[in-house]
Amino acid sequence: MIRDLQPVERTALERPILLLAVLWYLITAWFSTGYLHGDEHYQILEFAGSIAGWNRPEDLAWEHAARIRPALQPILAYLFLSGAEWSGLSDPFIQAFLLRAISGLLAVFLLHRMWRTVRHLLASELHTAFLALTLFLWFMPMLGVRFSSENWSGLLLLPVMSAAMAGRVAARDLFRMGVLLGLAFQFRYQVALCAMGLFAWYAFVQRAPRQHLVMGAFGFLIVFAAGLIVDRWFYGEWVVAAWNYLRYNVVDGRAAEYGTAPWYHYPYLIFRFAFFPIGVVILLATAAGLYLERRGPLTWAFIPFLFVHTALAHKELRFLFPLVPWVPFMILRVWGAIASPVRERTWGRWLVGGWCVVNTIALVVASVTPQATGRADIMAFVRSRSIGTRTVVNVGPKADPFDPWNGLVARFYRPEVLDIRKWEGPDADTLIPPSLFILERRQWETGPVTQWAEQHGLEELTTSYAPGLRPWLKLYGGINLQDELIVLGRR
Repeated sequence: MIRDLQPVERTALERPILLLAVLWYLITAWFSTGYLHGDEHYQILEFAGSIAGWNRPEDLAWEHAARIRPALQPILAYLFLSGAEWSGLSDPFIQAFLLRAISGLLAVFLLHRMWRTVRHLLASELHTAFLALTLFLWFMPMLGVRFSSENWSGLLLLPVMSAAMAGRVAARDLFRMGVLLGLAFQFRYQVALCAMGLFAWYAFVQRAPRQHLVMGAFGFLIVFAAGLIVDRWFYGEWVVAAWNYLRYNVVDGRAAEYGTAPWYHYPYLIFRFAFFPIGVVILLATAAGLYLERRGPLTWAFIPFLFVHTALAHKELRFLFPLVPWVPFMILRVWGAIASPVRERTWGRWLVGGWCVVNTIALVVASVTPQATGRADIMAFVRSRSIGTRTVVNVGPKADPFDPWNGLVARFYRPEVLDIRKWEGPDADTLIPPSLFILERRQWETGPVTQWAEQHGLEELTTSYAPGLRPWLKLYGGINLQDELIVLGRR
């Protein structure tokens, strides 16, 4: 790890904020079950299952056969899951929680180190606000606990960018940066765009000696070569998965099959899903911050990343997640640049206070909301009902939590004794209900289904979202409550 260059004296509120962050991220890890995107589960945990033997290669996502994913993270998951099994922790939901907890604690540690290293770039009166916003911007805990490629690559970028911003230029520093960038690349290939921008900054702005740049590239290549060996062991043959990824998704256009969007789609996604008015602040602060830091490493590293992702036809907000840890710095960098009289006006303070209230509400809701329509919580409930018995579960259209995409089964969570049957609605063949029914709320709230359930003594046993959450989730445009899953049965 790259050591801090700046003094590390603690501020008055540093320790309480850190202790609260550790507790909050663990709470978020407990409640934020499931996966933010399917890749977080199906290309990591299910890939790990192909090593452990409880999953077959032919049952995995197509990316496994195409050899386009790096193997490092699935192998880390396999090692952890094996260790958990050896320790007697065989419940997959507890194992998944521990992976989220490890991710969250790593996020707190690295975010804190980043704060200690770059806080000197902000006015001293902003240091506490910088730490608090870095750890508690409403989506930071929810993203920080994800055992995903986007999160882990972004976390590995933190010490690299921090060191660059602190003025690290020695050959050994660039070598360590190269190693960390190589590791980040092994989690998410797109990080190479940040690496190229950063080394361009060292070459053209810092005028770093050529041998220092060579050391940085050497560190990256060492990890790249190690990654080839890891991929060889995982896939059983020599592959350059990074090239396969580029060929399939960009050259052959496979990624575009999942949808295309215009160049301005990312600002729209940030505005919509970062929650108003927080999304507006993020957009304005990022644009202004990149301009203010135009001769700094952040802008040089992030502009290539943003430009290429904007130019590509297929766009998803999660693609930008590796840059998210730097959003709080951008916000306070711009806030500090605003003239003092403007910041101290009464209306300005009211705006900041209102913004903080909105952020706090969003923080609480996001931290206790399950991901992926609450599928993991539903699977955990079904698993608890199936212990010691062969449970029959009828699932409505698009309501199978173990197989949400009709063919890609979450074997990590699914008990072998479970008997899942497709169910289109009440008819003569299903007048006598099986053990459980799982329906989407849109189907459950139709008259015929509700009446049929009442006639046969069925009632709601559990739902994806706690009743107290639903009013708050209605305020957020990213969740369609009609997709919520309902479990029906007899108590």
